[in-house]
Amino acid sequence: MNNWKRNKYIITSIVIFFAFLTAMLISYNKIWKDKVQSPWAVMKVEDSPNYLGSKDIIELQNGKDVSQKIQMVSENLTGVAIKFANVDKKATGIIEIELLDPNSKLVERWKLDCAILQTDGYCNVQLKKDIKVKVGEKYELIIRPRLQDGKGLALELSRPSVITGHANVKGEKNISLSLAYKLYDGDGSALKYLIVAIIITALVAMLGSFLMMKKGKIASTFVVMTFFIGCIYIFVLPPFAVPDESAHFVTVYSKSNKLLGKEVADKEGKVIADSNMGLYFIREEYPTKESYIRFVKGALGKNSDTITTKEGLANPLNVKAIGYIPQIIGVSIARILGGSGEQILLIGRLFALLWYCFVMYFAIRIFPFNKMIIFAVGLLPMTIQQVCSFSYDSILLGLCFFLISYILWLIYTKESVEIKDVLILVCAISGIVMIKYIYIPIIGLLLFVPKQKFNFRVNRKKIALYMFGMLSIVEIVSKVTLITEAAEKNMQIRSDGLYKYSIGYIMSNLGDTLVVVVRTIFEKLSFFVESMIANPLGWVDIQVPNIIVMGFAIVLIFSAIPNHISKKTTKKLMIMSGVIVILVSGLVLAAMLISYTYVGSDIILGVQGRYFLPVLPLILLIIQGSKNIVVKDSIETELILAITGLQLYTIWSIVSVVITR
Repeated sequence: MNNWKRNKYIITSIVIFFAFLTAMLISYNKIWKDKVQSPWAVMKVEDSPNYLGSKDIIELQNGKDVSQKIQMVSENLTGVAIKFANVDKKATGIIEIELLDPNSKLVERWKLDCAILQTDGYCNVQLKKDIKVKVGEKYELIIRPRLQDGKGLALELSRPSVITGHANVKGEKNISLSLAYKLYDGDGSALKYLIVAIIITALVAMLGSFLMMKKGKIASTFVVMTFFIGCIYIFVLPPFAVPDESAHFVTVYSKSNKLLGKEVADKEGKVIADSNMGLYFIREEYPTKESYIRFVKGALGKNSDTITTKEGLANPLNVKAIGYIPQIIGVSIARILGGSGEQILLIGRLFALLWYCFVMYFAIRIFPFNKMIIFAVGLLPMTIQQVCSFSYDSILLGLCFFLISYILWLIYTKESVEIKDVLILVCAISGIVMIKYIYIPIIGLLLFVPKQKFNFRVNRKKIALYMFGMLSIVEIVSKVTLITEAAEKNMQIRSDGLYKYSIGYIMSNLGDTLVVVVRTIFEKLSFFVESMIANPLGWVDIQVPNIIVMGFAIVLIFSAIPNHISKKTTKKLMIMSGVIVILVSGLVLAAMLISYTYVGSDIILGVQGRYFLPVLPLILLIIQGSKNIVVKDSIETELILAITGLQLYTIWSIVSVVITR
């Protein structure tokens, strides 16, 4: 890196960091500060609208007190909150709230004037003096209506969970639902530590990447950036905010139980977890300020919110252990060391990130074309979200990117193919197939490995066919139930009573099915692109600014443009890359059509852009093969700076969305 480039990199890096620092500090002072000072809900029981969108409520009536046993989940109690519904501004009267200890002695009484209940929502009441409680103790909450004119005023209800009770109405039968309530334990001061940690980690990521870039080590630069940015993502997208992460975690925990020689599941097949998993029996999939506070405190070992007995989590996924090896190791180590529930989740996620950094280091080192193709794809917000979670995408994406790089390295760089190369390919391909069979078309690249490079007698086409055949048999056997259901003439019924697509139905209604496929492509193409890059994150509930998506899209395009000394893909390889992308895309659509979509839907349901990430490098290879666009000099430094700035902007956006909920 010459002096000009080095100085330009330093100046631009300083500008990017200080812009990020300024945005964080201004947001804290103007918006987040109030959240820090407000009470922390150590327990939050949300409302639960039914499938028609309506909410369950108890209408308040004089003489019909509402009560519920509330289980303590921490060692301190500073206040409670109850959620009201159908609040009428003209209502008059008093709502009396009492909190009784386990011996039915009055702890505190509050009298709320109906005039202060301006809108529907949680009404907070704070204790005059914080009280020490014991985890598992059951206090009683009593709501006594003293209404003069409050017709329609109600309390909102929610589904009960492992540690919530059921509401009772005086003179009536018990209700099967719980009150929507919160338990408070201190304030949100832990958010300050999170914000400081994010800023420091971002600074370390930039300094580390600069040192690696100074030495011209692209692969090492990627590892440094990915590790530290990934560590930030682990916290700003807290546990279970990533799609299906709760199911993946249950699966990892079950395999950890087996590894540690512990009881795996109960009679119902639910995975048994130790009591130190705490409130994570209630899996939050909608991250809020409370999620941040609990995760930060728990990661520091300061959380006392837990339950005292072993409980069944849920049924594990029918996925092979290979998709979760790093997480299983991390979770098992954390459990052996006696970590809290949050620490177990943190270390499991951290091991997934470490594996991804390890495999991507080699994928970038051996990539024979513009290395920024793999660099940029590997650092997309959606990619980082997935590889920093309990999802098997950490293994899957790493293996797919590595397999593409390795095959291209054999085609363009390595002088001869040895037995060890074949073994590495077999391991990588087997791992991918055992996790997600739909990405098997990637092995089509093997057909371009020159025959003369093999220093042992081999028939490339036969090897490819044999490998494809063996892997197909293994996958068919493992998915025999799903295949049988899809092949049956009688369509399967979903849990909501609607019929799923079957192969028989598709063949009988081929024209209508093709219309659904084409409509899906045209109507959802922009969503597929956006959700493959960055938007939305989480359970499609964290919207980031569109400029981030546009910025990363530009980076991807420029990363694929070669300079005058870069190797270019051949026309045949470009065509094969396109064929592989089409095949994988078709398999993605077919899988979601049969497994998720109901007959009568206008489009194929459940398809998200992240499913296409494994073949995104091949899409960029097609652009890379263009002979019409070439840059004079390398723009790696500029692209890395752009990625850094966009990632910091993304992190700020995520925090801004979650912390203000």
